[in-house]
Amino acid sequence: MSNSLHLKYRSDIDGLRALAVIAVVIYHVFPSWIPGGFVGVDIFFVISGYLISKIILTNIKQDTFDIFDFYSRRIKRIFPALIIVMTATLISGWFLLFYSEYALLGKHIASGTTFISNFFFYTEAGYFDVRTELKPAIHLWSLSVEEQFYIFWPLLLTFISKRKWNFLKISFLLIMISFLINIYLTKDKPMAAFYLTLPRFWELAVGGVLAYLISKKLFFKERNKNIFSILGFLLILFSFFLMNKGINFPGWFVLLPVFGSFFFIAAGSTAFLNKKIFSNKIMVWIGLISYPLYLWHWPLLSYLKIIKGNEPAIEYKILAILFSILFAWLTYFFVEKKIREKNEFKPTKTLLILAIIILFFSLFITLSRGAPDRKINKELDFTQDLQLISGSRQSDQSCKNLNNLNLVTKREVCLSNSKNPNILFAGDSKAMALHSAIYSKKIIANSMLISGHACELYPNLDYEKKAIYKNCNRISNKVLDVVNNIKSINTVILATKFYSSPNENSGYYLNKIKLKNEDAFLIGEGYLINNLLNSGKKVIFFIDAPELNNNPINCIQRVSFIAETKECGPSRDELRNIRADYIKGVEKLTLKYPRLEIFDPTNILCKNSKCNVKDGNNYLYADQGHISIFASTKLLNKMKFDRLLSY
Repeated sequence: MSNSLHLKYRSDIDGLRALAVIAVVIYHVFPSWIPGGFVGVDIFFVISGYLISKIILTNIKQDTFDIFDFYSRRIKRIFPALIIVMTATLISGWFLLFYSEYALLGKHIASGTTFISNFFFYTEAGYFDVRTELKPAIHLWSLSVEEQFYIFWPLLLTFISKRKWNFLKISFLLIMISFLINIYLTKDKPMAAFYLTLPRFWELAVGGVLAYLISKKLFFKERNKNIFSILGFLLILFSFFLMNKGINFPGWFVLLPVFGSFFFIAAGSTAFLNKKIFSNKIMVWIGLISYPLYLWHWPLLSYLKIIKGNEPAIEYKILAILFSILFAWLTYFFVEKKIREKNEFKPTKTLLILAIIILFFSLFITLSRGAPDRKINKELDFTQDLQLISGSRQSDQSCKNLNNLNLVTKREVCLSNSKNPNILFAGDSKAMALHSAIYSKKIIANSMLISGHACELYPNLDYEKKAIYKNCNRISNKVLDVVNNIKSINTVILATKFYSSPNENSGYYLNKIKLKNEDAFLIGEGYLINNLLNSGKKVIFFIDAPELNNNPINCIQRVSFIAETKECGPSRDELRNIRADYIKGVEKLTLKYPRLEIFDPTNILCKNSKCNVKDGNNYLYADQGHISIFASTKLLNKMKFDRLLSY
């Protein structure tokens, strides 16, 4: 094995690593303190691109570069801490997670072991996605981006060198292509821009270009070192504190941390900030444990959130971070450091074997749907039905096969169980949840469902040009087409999410004028109802079921030593205040359309003074805002569903 990979150590870069990981950790604990703290990951990308490219370029120049040696060292650098944290995460999940959660964790760990988790997290990001803080392995996406980059980058550098091509021109071209992909995707598909490697490639490549420029002395001038250092530090600080919800990320904003890191590293280790601040012992120590600290902190915070079921108190969060630091220090000094000091190939083989074992165990967890034979809290057996609920939220071929209906878009959900359906469910995901008792055959009925994720059905309004509203207008008009063309339909049940702030701007326009929430509801829903009534149909407006304060799965006491009450359902008074304007809007519709029937599930779901999560041993909700199959069955029966069939 070549020893030429050991290059001159720069303590200030470890200090920069410390700044990056501190920002990420604080953001995850107290996001309002550093609203852009997550860009610490982008700083890591530039540092990694710089250091690894510097090693590769030096070895290529000395004609000592060995691709197998390179990957062996990457394995010894990445796998020790990763294997320990993944193992601890899986063991903790065995005792703390319910079936569907553990199956999902198995998939995430398996994809993290093979460095493809960023693709999985991208595909999962959506309307019904589990919140990120409830995914203990979601932070592995950034490792996947890095390792995918390093599959391609060393080969490219070797190829360019052998053919004497211009490194800067080729790198600049690739950086520009990747950056433009980032800009395009940030606008139309922000989750793709965030998770996928192509729009992130340029960030690591910028570090690689810096390594080349410094090695050729084409960029750095000694007299500019303090200017570069201060400029870089300020750009990084701006990126930490200028971020807000209105900024699309990565997009243009990511230029701040990337070029902040670029200028800071370019300044060299003798610049005042680099030498006096970032090279001090505390910063260097944090930088040395930054990688295992990044790996440890998120699973601990995530499991804390899962156990508590609500926002943990500050003291719990601080305790989790202190344990993260302790575990990171133990991992670095007693595992990472010792393995990296060994030059032989044996540790690499051992690490690969351990990674394969974790991979197969993770696949077992996923394929067995969460290892259901585990001795855990059996109260949540209903999680086994989540796959069924998921199926009721996506189209099958029934509408096309039975009713000759072609889908408008993938966002549309169309389900049918009869050539001659009597009842049409229409709306957004709330309609899907209400229909789930029929989908699961708890209730037998000739019915059809047409709905769009996050789409209120306003056929006469224009929708805001955002991905979430794409084709909503066409979906809502299809409801009218279906009613007019399928004569067997005699009843239409409308169910959509309630609006909470009537005077806030909606995502809807009439004659290019943006409407307020209440106006959009009255004009759009009113237009739909009027057309349905004029076509001779019975129309039932299903008032949105009360939303919980928390996901029902988080209301379960998972560990016996934490004795506390978890309030998931709002009180009647809270609900009354939250929905006051929405109920007034519904009342206005009933005054305008007297034949419109209203079904309010509140008295069924909210007994006594509060809304309930359970009815006996059965859960009324599948998640925080959508009713369960049990509740769907109960509500449709209360609606006297059998009478609707013969209307």
